Amino acid sequence: MPGPALPALIVSESERRELERLVKRPSTPQQLALRAQIILRASQGDSQGQIARELGIGEQMNRCWRRRWQALQTCELPVSERLADAPRPGAPPRLPWSKSLNSMPSHVPRPSTLDAPSVTGPSRVSR
Repeated sequence: MPGPALPALIVSESERRELERLVKRPSTPQQLALRAQIILRASQGDSQGQIARELGIGEQMNRCWRRRWQALQTCELPVSERLADAPRPGAPPRLPWSKSLNSMPSHVPRPSTLDAPSVTGPSRVSR
């Protein structure tokens, strides 16, 4: 049984313009555009179930972004930063990816591409 209808989110006119711009701009990442649509629809008074069905998302995602928007509304963050991913939990990586993929211990010989055979597989010996 559905619960009571939630009140519409309060979105200022400048925030609404920014949200609409994010939705319409073709270069906006899809995640941000979807989140902006959720907030716009919630500000128009649409129900959580209706928003979820029409946007093809779960109600949990809808509730998550509605709560986050309300929590960050008092902050002076730009709209795009309010819709950005939250920091990931856990310790930061010890090495940046570029270093960890390209670093090899100095005592390990690096393979030389000049000495490699041009054809791989078993060799054919002519009789």
